[in-house]
Amino acid sequence: MAEEVNVTLDGDGLAQASGSLTVYSFAPETGLFTGSSQEFLAKGVGIPAHSTGMAPPAGVPGKVC
Repeated sequence: MAEEVNVTLDGDGLAQASGSLTVYSFAPETGLFTGSSQEFLAKGVGIPAHSTGMAPPAGVPGKVC
């Protein structure tokens, strides 16, 4: 079985090598976090729209935002 490669993005947000990256998605209308997924990115490809490679901040108990 092939070794899994974790991807790093360059300054333009494109994958420097092919591999997997955890992507955090947000609703385009509200900006609210909708979930995360493991995405396979080919070299030179960016992440999906309305998403980021940075995890959202931890929630505060009793707070909505």
